[in-house]
Amino acid sequence: MTASSGTGNPVRVWSVLVHSVDSATLVPVTAQLDTAAAPCTSGISREARDRVRAAICNGGYRFPSGRLALSAPIPSLPLSRPGLMDLAVAVAIVATSGAIPAGVLADTVFVGQLGLDGRICGDIGLDEVVRVVRQAGLRRVVVPSVNARWLSRIAEVEVFAAPSLAAVLSWAADPRRDCPADPPVPKQRRLVVMPADPDIRDAVQVCAAGGHHLAVAGAEGAPTMVAVQYLHALLPSLSRRDALDLVRLRGRGGVECFSPPTQIPPLRELPHSASWRTVFGTADAAGAAVLAHQGVLACTEFPHMDFRVRTALAILAREGAVRVGGNADSVIPARFQLALTGHDCPCEGSGAQQVSGPHVCFRWPHDALDACVDVRVRVQPGQAETCSRARLPGRKAVLAARRTAARRWSGLGMYSNARVPADALRGALGVDSLPVREADRLTATGVLTPEQATAVLAVAWTLCDLREAPAPTMHDFEHALLLRRSL
Repeated sequence: MTASSGTGNPVRVWSVLVHSVDSATLVPVTAQLDTAAAPCTSGISREARDRVRAAICNGGYRFPSGRLALSAPIPSLPLSRPGLMDLAVAVAIVATSGAIPAGVLADTVFVGQLGLDGRICGDIGLDEVVRVVRQAGLRRVVVPSVNARWLSRIAEVEVFAAPSLAAVLSWAADPRRDCPADPPVPKQRRLVVMPADPDIRDAVQVCAAGGHHLAVAGAEGAPTMVAVQYLHALLPSLSRRDALDLVRLRGRGGVECFSPPTQIPPLRELPHSASWRTVFGTADAAGAAVLAHQGVLACTEFPHMDFRVRTALAILAREGAVRVGGNADSVIPARFQLALTGHDCPCEGSGAQQVSGPHVCFRWPHDALDACVDVRVRVQPGQAETCSRARLPGRKAVLAARRTAARRWSGLGMYSNARVPADALRGALGVDSLPVREADRLTATGVLTPEQATAVLAVAWTLCDLREAPAPTMHDFEHALLLRRSL
């Protein structure tokens, strides 16, 4: 891959065309000044030419006065963001005057859409651009500044943050300049709101230690989200690899891909009115389920949620992946802990006398609860208090239990009890153990389905890990059943 610059000689600059979040193509942009030939702009739209001309002139550079021939081979695949080639076109045009060394253009890829004032607009999903550049064996990539904050962490090539066309041309003339420093990683909040009831805290600690899903119910005015926030605070920090995976997934979700990587697990809140697209996303944009990967997905007022959405969400919570695309051929990881919150219907219990006029009566959907929720708690109004994160009760026990489970299931590639298949849970206990025999009895009598019995055994293993015991006992199994029936 070579490039040459100078008046009358063709200049080749590399760029990337993005077809989707999982597909991109490396393409050369060629520019040449030739007074004997007619102007040519093969593969470049009129809108792009106008943006590039305005950006060059407003950036303080002179647009070539001769006849300019521009060419960019456009593949037959559809393009999701054709404007990303603007920066490469502008650099190629300015380079025809010989202002940019040929060595810089030979191993650099320019990606970004230009504004009329010369600023380079941020975009989404540029991690695919980095993959294409790395596979081509090129040295560096020039991207918008907002994207460079996180692309520099996942790239194995040099990333240059480009705020404007003038900054790119100034750097290209003197490539020894350093890239702008990355912003500091945001810190965690020091105070955490948690339930005041120790029994509720114990139940939430079970969820955090084993990766189990949680349902929180309460009367009108009860702080149901407090238990969810406590669950999120108990989770261990993400490893560097998981943090980078989360950054790649955020590239599908819009402007959040501009945030730098963080080891804080994500916490996503879904209102009961959330649509299918908001929850599950599309082929070009991630939904809340994907953005909550390795964290907590909280559904507020879950009983009011659309039946189809909550049913599919319960299935997704068990499978841990979203399938998108025309033939569902793209599988995106979405392994989160589901936290469902909701308040009782006003016509229930003592509140029945306070209901006036017609209203829509609703109940907790037990089909969805039985399909995915392992621990269920009920909170009372006013039961909340604050605590510093450094002294958060139960966090040390949760982290120790998680390490124990990860060592036990390392041969299966699992790190939490909730993800372990039934055969492994039973095999580690033995088919003649009392918990396994009791689970089989409840399954045979129709009290539990096989899936529910497996979930109860997984919670029993977590209770065992929290008290640092070698194996679950009947007390752990009965406790797990109690946590499941709390609602």
